[in-house]
Amino acid sequence: MLGSQLTESPEKSGRFNPSIERVWVPDVLEANEAVCSTEFLVFTPTTWATRGYLYGLFTSTALRKALCSTVTGTSNSHQRVRPDDVLALTVKLPLRDALARFDAIATPILKRIQHVRDESITLAELRNVLLPRLLTGTLRLRDVKREVAGAS
Repeated sequence: MLGSQLTESPEKSGRFNPSIERVWVPDVLEANEAVCSTEFLVFTPTTWATRGYLYGLFTSTALRKALCSTVTGTSNSHQRVRPDDVLALTVKLPLRDALARFDAIATPILKRIQHVRDESITLAELRNVLLPRLLTGTLRLRDVKREVAGAS
């Protein structure tokens, strides 16, 4: 049973629309506090299930179909699944050795995804700093090329 393997933290008023795929594996250090909208349900493994397994589970077609069968609301954009309905779902858990093999593959992939997201944020910040300077002429492309060539 899903509820015996996962706990929703701590706000029980969260809702989500299963027809809109929004599943993330956040990269939050335990020493930091994170803020999450009530539109999201936060799940953490409570036993031997892993983050990679949870991500795979919540992005699977089978679970999404099961969640869609429990929606409330009148229109697609307002349909929601109640947290208690998510926790009441029954899912099959893999054997520990199968999960370990899966996790050996999934963990590096999830780490790479996080690395690419972090890199994308850095590049966007760099663009936001450089582009206005390039457009106003306070920074010239040939000067940037010269500096980059000198740094390597």
